[in-house]
Amino acid sequence: MAAGVERYRVKGRGTTVVKVMAGDRISIEDVEGGQLCEVSFIDMKGRFNAAGLGVGFSRPAHGLQEILARDEDSARRTLSALKRRNVDPAGAQALVIFGESSSPGAAAELTIALDGLLIVAAPAPPMDVEAQNTATALELRVTPLQYRAQL
Repeated sequence: MAAGVERYRVKGRGTTVVKVMAGDRISIEDVEGGQLCEVSFIDMKGRFNAAGLGVGFSRPAHGLQEILARDEDSARRTLSALKRRNVDPAGAQALVIFGESSSPGAAAELTIALDGLLIVAAPAPPMDVEAQNTATALELRVTPLQYRAQL
C-alpha cells in the first residue's frame, strides 16, 4: 500500500465513518465476495447528499438504519458522529454496491466531490448456519487529495 493511503476495515454487519475532503479518492473492496455495501455521504450542513459521492444514491439506506438500531460498538460510534452533526439517520440514503453475486476482490472507486462524512456499511441479516449467509468485512481505502498532489 502506498504511503499516505488510509485503510479501514468495515466489519460485516457494521459501519465505518470517515471524514473526507473534496478530491479525496476512495476505494472499497469486497474482499471475500457476496457482501452488500451501502455508501452514504453527509455534507457539511448535515444532510445526506449524493453530490458528495459524485453519483446518485440508489435507495434509502435500510441496511445502515438496521445496523444503527442495534446496540453494538460500530452503531454507537456512527450514531455519535451523526448526533454531533445533528444528522437524523431516518433520512439516510445510500449508493449500493456489491451484493450476493459480487466476486471476491470486486472493487469500486469514487472521487469525493464535497467535504463531509463518508459512511460505509456492510449490512447483512443475522448469520444462520443452515442458510449459510455469512456477513464479511469490506476494505475501505482513502487517498487524500493533499497526498496525491505531492506525488
